[in-house]
Amino acid sequence: MVRIRCVGVLLLVVVIGGINAQNVGQRQYPQQFRPGQPLVQSNNRVTPPPQQQQSGQGQATQFQYDTASFAVTELARRIGTVLGQQSNAAVFSPVSIACALSLLLLGADNQTKRELQSVLNFNLNELDIKGVHRQYGRLLRELALTSPDTYPIPWRVNDRCSDDDDEDFAPEPQLIHLANALFVKDGLQVNPTFVDASKGFYNTSINLMDFSGNPQQSASYINQWASDNTYGKINQIVSNYISPETQMIVANALYFKGLWKEMFEKQATTFRKFYPDGHANPSTAKEIPTMAVIGCYPYYDAVEHDAKIVGLPYQGDKTALYIMIPNNSSRSRLQHFQRNLNAQKIGEMVAKMTVRKALVQIPKMKISNTINLRDVLQKLNLHSLFNPATSDLSKMLKPFGPNPDPYYPDRVVFSDSQQQFQQQSQPQQRLYASEIIHKVELEINEKGTEGGAVTASTIFRSLPSVQVRIDTPFLMMIGHDNTRLPLFYGSIYDPSG
Repeated sequence: MVRIRCVGVLLLVVVIGGINAQNVGQRQYPQQFRPGQPLVQSNNRVTPPPQQQQSGQGQATQFQYDTASFAVTELARRIGTVLGQQSNAAVFSPVSIACALSLLLLGADNQTKRELQSVLNFNLNELDIKGVHRQYGRLLRELALTSPDTYPIPWRVNDRCSDDDDEDFAPEPQLIHLANALFVKDGLQVNPTFVDASKGFYNTSINLMDFSGNPQQSASYINQWASDNTYGKINQIVSNYISPETQMIVANALYFKGLWKEMFEKQATTFRKFYPDGHANPSTAKEIPTMAVIGCYPYYDAVEHDAKIVGLPYQGDKTALYIMIPNNSSRSRLQHFQRNLNAQKIGEMVAKMTVRKALVQIPKMKISNTINLRDVLQKLNLHSLFNPATSDLSKMLKPFGPNPDPYYPDRVVFSDSQQQFQQQSQPQQRLYASEIIHKVELEINEKGTEGGAVTASTIFRSLPSVQVRIDTPFLMMIGHDNTRLPLFYGSIYDPSG
């Protein structure tokens, strides 16, 4: 039996210097939402235009995105294009990164706001931006649901493949856990409207910290939060010493655990060659453990992109690992393939997949990444956030003037009066981001041999017509069906690290 565990944690530290802060006090914040509780009913879906079917494949070509899930998938592709030029295994969590940036967007204004909207692909008017926040918050709550999908993936609906070797066992539920937190310096005057919006949209917990008086205890508390919300997989996201200049830490944690729907057999795992720069450069080949299985898998030969896509579903019929690989893949071909992808093309390929009897061979992987996203986001034209002279996160801070509108559980009210932030009794220094650190743990391995185990020779005795051997650079995406959100995404040039 093969088990996959994927964990992503994103840490963003916002630093401000020299503010004369007063105590935040014991303000009573709104009650947190229950998982799945909707803020506003919304069915805003973006549907890519139907494509022509090829070779009888893709009986259903509709793949519906929410505006938010479309934007997050596009963010994944853009970040992946940059990271793929720097790393052999650039795996990250688009959902985790988008969560943290969306929280910053709630508190941003002027140029910083415009740049964040552009990076997040939220290039809409103010009213629509509020709707996207509501929509994105609803999608995040749907991740934890176990009810039947409202918008099933086409290949799940049209599955006509039968596997006589299916094991007789009760499927184990997958686990998706997502948490957002603000760690605020005790005394920083945080805008109640920003607090209410972050809690209402993203169920964010607010924690007052003594960064300057007790930095070690603050670091211990934050690291314990990370450990608790990643089930012990990531135990440290900040050092034992936090700078006294730190005013706020915005953190997001995503934990995913699932079992394959089709079990891999441990006996079939052998050392096979993987070619980090393609078959045309055999001198770069490495012998790595490679798993193999024959079963029913969603598959599409994407001739229009000179590539193939195969899906490995998890138990529970909610998520799948999608592997996209160009024909004759190499480092340069995969980079070219990724540059020419977008969210719509990914959706179209998934929509055209049909379940086929297939041999699938994939590398065992254990990837641990710590990525500083500052340089990556600057390459995506997010500059002002990191510059103390230009960053504008003024909506995070409590304004002078009239009290903000009250908070209601079914709606979030934004103050549109910019004068509240301009009519201050004295100039206030700017909040700016010093670092954006993203940590990911990804593991694909075998655990046990449930059911009647078979030998490797039995597995390869009769090969199906569809054979997918992942032994050259490839793209991977762990997608959640109902929300269309990419939980994890990345380009793999060398699975051995």
